[in-house]
Amino acid sequence: MGLIISFAHKLHPLYPDAFTLAAYCSGDVPEAYVAHLAAGEEIPPLPLFLTAASYVDVPFAAAYDAAWRGVPTYWQRVLAGA
Repeated sequence: MGLIISFAHKLHPLYPDAFTLAAYCSGDVPEAYVAHLAAGEEIPPLPLFLTAASYVDVPFAAAYDAAWRGVPTYWQRVLAGA
């Protein structure tokens, strides 16, 4: 089994401002689970495959929020363009 989480910008032809998120399962027949969202939308949980038949959802939004809270205020402002 393998896991690749990809975050790619502007891959959806109908929604040029959308981001494409995908989780891949490399079993006998590879599968991709794809979600599209706009900038600023909350990242949905994505599957982390343990086997070809079982997975757990990873709460990316909560992880990113927790990491952001650990960034010093100075750098939060720099990254936000303030």
